[in-house]
Amino acid sequence: MGLRHDLRGAVYVEFLLVFMPVFLLFLAIVELGFVYAARLVVQHASTRAVRAAVVVLDDDPALYGGAPRGRVDLGGSAPQPSPLDAFMTGAGLGNGGTDAAGGARFRDIRTAASIPLLAVAPTATALEGGEDNIAVAIGDGDERAIEGAQRYNRLALAVTFPPAPGSSSTRTQFGADELVTVRVTYLFRCSVPLVSRIMCDGPTGVAAKLTASELGQIAPLALPGADGARYLILRGEASLRNQGAGYLYAGQTP
Repeated sequence: MGLRHDLRGAVYVEFLLVFMPVFLLFLAIVELGFVYAARLVVQHASTRAVRAAVVVLDDDPALYGGAPRGRVDLGGSAPQPSPLDAFMTGAGLGNGGTDAAGGARFRDIRTAASIPLLAVAPTATALEGGEDNIAVAIGDGDERAIEGAQRYNRLALAVTFPPAPGSSSTRTQFGADELVTVRVTYLFRCSVPLVSRIMCDGPTGVAAKLTASELGQIAPLALPGADGARYLILRGEASLRNQGAGYLYAGQTP
């Protein structure tokens, strides 16, 4: 008489063996979807920033507190209200939008980059240390914009000006008709559970991967809710020729 094998329960063991890899694959696909969408937004932000730059850089100094034409001041300050604050108010999302310090020309260029990035900023739930899940990763559009304008993006965004596409150095002076390249660097917060630990870095890890010029504007360790958070560095770059029409403004002579 042959031996009989009891196979009851085998299907449950097989299910447990297969479930976790398939579940992780599903979560990874979801996170990749968010990341690729954010990459498109960051590239769009760089396009908007360079379009603003080629107009702002050579605009009337009287509109920028007397700042000389063709120069951006990354470390200065501007007395005028933040353009981001005006955008938030106009969009019906309240006021209080802030932006990093910088001269008036630079702040306008940075605002042009910052506005599209409001769509991919983390929500208050994510920033306050709530449990990561897909619902948190999806979030709410208005909440993303408010948190991005008021707290997150000013510490997670850098706008720099390489002398040429792909260059690692930066510049702050631009002549008429010169090629202007703007690079937008953004820390995208990963919120899908489990896979964010595999695909993304902690604040210390991303700080080690940022350049000195990017660290002058981005503060990974000071981001709200940075404890235990995971981030991915996204960069976009765009180039256009600087405005070179040679306009004469009030008080100028040929």
